[in-house]
Amino acid sequence: MQVTDIIARARSLTYNQSSANPQDSDIINMINQAQQAMVGWLLTLQPDYLPDVQATVAYISDQQEYQLPAGLSQIQLVEVTDLGYPLRLKASHYTARDYFLGPGEPDHYYWRNDSTLGNLIGFLPTPGRDGNGNNVTITYTPAVADVAQDTDVPTIPLELHPALVYAVCMLMRERDQQPVQDFAALYDDQLTKYTSFILRGRGDERRRVRWRP
Repeated sequence: MQVTDIIARARSLTYNQSSANPQDSDIINMINQAQQAMVGWLLTLQPDYLPDVQATVAYISDQQEYQLPAGLSQIQLVEVTDLGYPLRLKASHYTARDYFLGPGEPDHYYWRNDSTLGNLIGFLPTPGRDGNGNNVTITYTPAVADVAQDTDVPTIPLELHPALVYAVCMLMRERDQQPVQDFAALYDDQLTKYTSFILRGRGDERRRVRWRP
């Protein structure tokens, strides 16, 4: 479905003609909000749904934080490669940085999003040396692109577009402080159907299963 189809379908299902009815731009924001939530669910069902990609950075002595790509959803692995052996760093939280004495050889990392600088990775303790080339490899799951205009098509599988419509309906209802239970049940039903669709297709000899929304 294109964005314009999702908007029309959501409006039709909600029958909401009140003055509080959201504008198309508001519904596009709801589509993106719902899509990102559904991607998180998809990754629990299909961990390889979004193939991991890699980025590299180089330690700079006494520099704690480094820029990462903008389209980043989840960090899977951070590995130092110039020690003669691979060193996997442990995940931490940026609030823990006050507890690490440094500079030194990092054994932890944290990831945070800065409103100005974007995605940043920090190392704990702060590196006490320059890296030998790009000595840190970050393996991460990329973020799904947001939709922006009526002709865009959400990037989640087409089989889940009906569920996306119901998710948008729930958000529209919540905005107007109306009950969402009916749409929540329809949404859950679509996710259950998709789960069954995927499970029936798993195995060494995958079978094609016709999708029935």
